[in-house]
Amino acid sequence: MTLMWPFRNLHWNSGRNPAVFYSDSMPEESNSFFRQSLPHARFIRLLDYWCSKRGSGVPRKTDIDPVEIPALLPFIQIHARQENGRYLCRLSGTAMVEALDMETTGRCLDEFLPERHLKSRTKILDRSLHSGMPIFYTGRLALPGREFLPFRRLILPLSTSGIEADCALTLATVETVGSQAMEKAPPAGISFQVEARPSDLTLPGMTPALS
Repeated sequence: MTLMWPFRNLHWNSGRNPAVFYSDSMPEESNSFFRQSLPHARFIRLLDYWCSKRGSGVPRKTDIDPVEIPALLPFIQIHARQENGRYLCRLSGTAMVEALDMETTGRCLDEFLPERHLKSRTKILDRSLHSGMPIFYTGRLALPGREFLPFRRLILPLSTSGIEADCALTLATVETVGSQAMEKAPPAGISFQVEARPSDLTLPGMTPALS
């Protein structure tokens, strides 16, 4: 039986502390700068899964089946763009709830992100949905009291109607750091960002995507 997105207030758990960024080995080497920028195998797994569902455009939200990606679910969020341009969190896995120390499901980004960071986060989401391309970026959390925590996030656009992208499927990891690292941590914000190209979305055996 296929589970459908989204589930309100659904928590997913992988069985080990999901807030910690684990340095698992990466898959085979790639010539893609975008793929090489992804620091963890789970980012590659979700990117490949998204690519397998995209066809000639971005995947439909209903094409994403939680049963097919159980190990990734704790790190996943879904943000839906509203008519007024706000982003509503439809879904947040247990890793994200733990890392952010708050439940964001059912809340818009502007309800908990400081205004000075809301603009940059919204701009990245808008860019991914407008281009239909994945975006990966890193930085430090913008939430008050947790600004010292480094994070990495992959954004993958989805479509509710099948016509245009209006949702963002994201996967993120957040590192835990010691007290000394906290004291030396740079200010919250985005430190690195890269957008995928059509050639980055070609899986083995697939015909290269057209731009």
